[in-house]
Amino acid sequence: EIRRYTAELPRPYCGPLKGQEAAAWLASEPTSLAILPLRTLTGKDPIGLLVLGADDPKRFTPDIGTAFLELIASLAGAALGRLAAPAPEAA
Repeated sequence: EIRRYTAELPRPYCGPLKGQEAAAWLASEPTSLAILPLRTLTGKDPIGLLVLGADDPKRFTPDIGTAFLELIASLAGAALGRLAAPAPEAA
C-alpha cells in the first residue's frame, strides 16, 4: 500500500499525521509530517521515501511551500540512482 501511495504523490506530502503508515518508521510519533517521494533523474516511479516528522503541528502544513523539500528529494533520488546504476565495464 505504501508503494502505491508513494507512486501517486506528485510532490511532497506535508500535513498532519492522519494515520500515515510511514510515520511509524520514526522513533517517536510526530504531530506533522513531510513525506518526500525519491525518484532518479530518469525514473518516473519512486525508488524510496524520505520521511520527516516534527513535534510542532505547524512545522509541516499543507499550505507551506515545498520547493526546498522537492530539491532535497531530487538530490537524494539522484544520489541513490547513481548507487543503483550498473558499474561501467573496464576497458
